Amino acid sequence: MGLLTDKPDRFPPPASTKTKRFVRKGIPPDWRGAAWFYYAGGPAILAEYSGVYDELLTKQVSAVDAEAIERDLHRTFPDNIKFKPNNLSTNTDSSRSSNQTTSETASSGGEDGEPRMISSLRRVLRAFAIQNPLIGYCQSLNFLAGLLLLFLETEEQAFWLLNVITRVYLPGTHAMSLEGSKVDLGVLMGAIRESMPAVWAKIGD
Repeated sequence: MGLLTDKPDRFPPPASTKTKRFVRKGIPPDWRGAAWFYYAGGPAILAEYSGVYDELLTKQVSAVDAEAIERDLHRTFPDNIKFKPNNLSTNTDSSRSSNQTTSETASSGGEDGEPRMISSLRRVLRAFAIQNPLIGYCQSLNFLAGLLLLFLETEEQAFWLLNVITRVYLPGTHAMSLEGSKVDLGVLMGAIRESMPAVWAKIGD
């Protein structure tokens, strides 16, 4: 793609045929997070809302959301080494800033000696719940946020990309009413009814 750097922060125009071809073949893992963030408009969001994530971290999340988040933290990618408790370090300093990279996050312990990645995940999910009161915390957000933390360089980037995913690409899917999920399910059922009548007949039974 002509990116002569190990950590690109700019990519070719998304509409170009060459870009589409390379993306469909698969973005290299080392570039994947940067590409996601760039094409989702992340740099512009960071510039416009600088400091918002850090401010959210100083606020108190609701007890309901806090409890649900804690319940799901250790269910997130339990087989991934960066989320495993046995990846702990003796360093239990939890003063990691939102600008620390996820590689640094995973290399040492977080709150009470837990993996840094779990501490980062907690902060991102709490900040998201505060920022989006109509969603709060919804199951599966832990996996989305966890995946973003694995590929992006900072918690702040993961936080904003999670906002883009839930607001732009999957609007309503994680809302308390699950409106988006119901719409998607309705579309799926309609497609099955039209294209797979035999399967639809079984569902109807």
